[in-house]
Amino acid sequence: MGPTRILIAAGLIALVAALTGCATNTPGTEADPAQVSEQFLRALVDGDCKEVKGLVAMPTAIDCELVAEVSNSGDLTQADLDETEFTVVDEGGGSAMVEVAYPGDSGAETTTTNLVKTDGKWRVLFDSEE
Repeated sequence: MGPTRILIAAGLIALVAALTGCATNTPGTEADPAQVSEQFLRALVDGDCKEVKGLVAMPTAIDCELVAEVSNSGDLTQADLDETEFTVVDEGGGSAMVEVAYPGDSGAETTTTNLVKTDGKWRVLFDSEE
């Protein structure tokens, strides 16, 4: 392989590595609480424990076995999330509340997600108590 091909191959490898590094769903500082809530639920449905841990305020409170169990339960699917609405209903002082409206058996159902701003990024407050 000549020097030109080696440089092109190295450039392509660097580009793939850069794109792969940018492909993470972990929100940046510009993400709002609704986006973080949606990404959290999508990661939970996907069973992506690493992503879930990256989206919560206390990663040590996350049990990867529970994430896998929720992912495999079929109770919540990506299709459901495509029809789910995430609306910031309260934000201020470093905390936020997001209303999550999702399709249920008897019409639309709602719940809320609480978030806190840590190191300039919104993170889900996950209650580890059963």
